[in-house]
Amino acid sequence: MEYTLVASKSDKASLTLYNALLGLDEFTPTGDNYHGTPIYVYQNVSLVLAEMKGIFLNDLDDFFAPQSYVFLSKHRSESGLPTLTAHFTGNFSDDVLYGGNPREIAWTDPMLLKAYFTRLWSQREKLSKYDIILEATHHGPTSLRRPCLFVEIGSKEQEWEDNETADLVARVLLAAISDQSPVEKVGIGIGGPHYSRKFTDLVLSDGLSLAGYIPKHSLVYSWSMQAGMQTMMMMDRLWGNPIIDPSGETSPYPLIARLRPKGNILRTYMINGWCVVSHEDVKTLLRDKRLSSEVFNSALFQRVIRSAAQGLVT
Repeated sequence: MEYTLVASKSDKASLTLYNALLGLDEFTPTGDNYHGTPIYVYQNVSLVLAEMKGIFLNDLDDFFAPQSYVFLSKHRSESGLPTLTAHFTGNFSDDVLYGGNPREIAWTDPMLLKAYFTRLWSQREKLSKYDIILEATHHGPTSLRRPCLFVEIGSKEQEWEDNETADLVARVLLAAISDQSPVEKVGIGIGGPHYSRKFTDLVLSDGLSLAGYIPKHSLVYSWSMQAGMQTMMMMDRLWGNPIIDPSGETSPYPLIARLRPKGNILRTYMINGWCVVSHEDVKTLLRDKRLSSEVFNSALFQRVIRSAAQGLVT
């Protein structure tokens, strides 16, 4: 499987990481280019430098077809605390100021996220200055046909230009890409703060990972819970239940009450699938032997999910 690492000329931390990767003397030019900048390769990993910020790069699929894209990026926060973080991309609102299409979630790679965070955490003694923590799903790009993972260094210029940390992060990232362990269960995080210690600890747990999470501040958007379902349908490895942080939990019952007058089984184009809101219909489906509460045991359900995620079910 191939991976594409994407850096940006307009991002200081991104440039520092880009130069750290080239400084490993492993990457060699392919002879191809991306909008005039050379493309480098090392084993199954491509490295490219773009003019625009990563959040606005929507044309990468015209040049690459990797297993996943990894965007090298700076991290900025109000606290200004030194931070190493990673997150998937998605836009829960109609605002496109930070890239991504309105109300769209990008594909995710929970196994790569876990591999990176686990290896990064193993180096925490060398990174004692930094807080290593998972960040909520946010910003673009969202329309690429491959998973998008942002790997970030922050939160001020001093950290963006920290060559020693960038070198370590570069080595950790390449090691994570080359050696990923299977993930037994994958969940969607719902609620809690933008930076979640609870969800970080979960990703560091044996056999578990997340396909991103919807923070409390994004639950104000009525579409955010449907976004969580969309994300589950787009994952290769599915887990039946979301993981909820009680500090940000929002009850689904008001939404279900609003949907029921429109019918018991509703077509939803937000997730290219169906939403069943009738208790009796849900019980009937659960008793159907062609379906299963364990997704891995239901070939029919897997086919429907994959077809729906690809827009093949109408």
